Amino acid sequence: MTQQKVTSLYKPLHSLHSRKTSLYKPLPSQSTSLSSTSQYISTTMTPDCFAVILNHLQDDKATLYSCVLVNRMWCRLAVPILWSRPFNLVSQNKLNTIERNSALIITTYVSCFSELERQLLIDEGFDLPLNYNKPFFDYTRYLKSMDAAMFDYAVQHWAKLFSHGNSCWFNITAYLANLAFKRTIGLKSLNFTHMKDFSIDSLNLSSFSNTHNALSQLSSFEFIYYPTISFFKDTTPTLSSIFSTLSKCATNLIDLKISINRRCAPPIDQIFLLIKAQNKLQVLKTNEFWCTSEESEEFCAALSTQAKSLRWFEFSEITYIPMDLVRIF
Repeated sequence: MTQQKVTSLYKPLHSLHSRKTSLYKPLPSQSTSLSSTSQYISTTMTPDCFAVILNHLQDDKATLYSCVLVNRMWCRLAVPILWSRPFNLVSQNKLNTIERNSALIITTYVSCFSELERQLLIDEGFDLPLNYNKPFFDYTRYLKSMDAAMFDYAVQHWAKLFSHGNSCWFNITAYLANLAFKRTIGLKSLNFTHMKDFSIDSLNLSSFSNTHNALSQLSSFEFIYYPTISFFKDTTPTLSSIFSTLSKCATNLIDLKISINRRCAPPIDQIFLLIKAQNKLQVLKTNEFWCTSEESEEFCAALSTQAKSLRWFEFSEITYIPMDLVRIF
């Protein structure tokens, strides 16, 4: 495949280096002021203090990218922040569409993989170069916020660019998501919303490696699932596996949001178990996804285990308010 010259905030840094732009020297002309400021800050502020400041810029990807190009210290501090939630910050620019920029993130991730991991992709029909320039950073390590729908969206557009008749049995989203989980030093946020009907199986957490390390620091989890009327596949086993895995690995959630169509037979027991497993849950937002009064009592019992830490509770699609719920608060 012919490589197009594109500019993206999420290109690996080795490509910038190949254009003779040093990552460890000040940018010329227009960046002189920024460089002078960085030299002053570097001599008066510890890296830890400077990292706190940069964290306040996590929504400003252009400024973070400028920080990457200043010097070694700024680069090492800014790159992990810039790559902590790349799919949340992806957007359209003058050179590329959202689809293309999303695919570039996956391309960068693939460049961090081992030769054996890339060879499997080649064997499955993906047109990848045999030799990659190794990036300065393993960008997958810094992933802290994962939007499952956006990840699947990016992978599908990446596959369109690099696939030439790959096996219909090979699940590329599951393969790349597993490698992302394998490498990350720990997720803080996980979001399952706006998922396509057939994508939920590709992101079954129970099938991934390193799930305990990847999820043990998770503080926010959101799951919204309303399958279309035409989707008849039974997703209960997959949903059950996802919530069961979370109840074992993610016990320090602060923010939990769940909204599921009760007609798709949600795994009620596993969801209640996830609530009970939490050590310091502060925010819970949920709909009434159960059907019987017995299940309502089970929900109240699960909720009561979080009464001491809970600060915010939202309840939607209510058919009736059980008295046990009133007593908790």
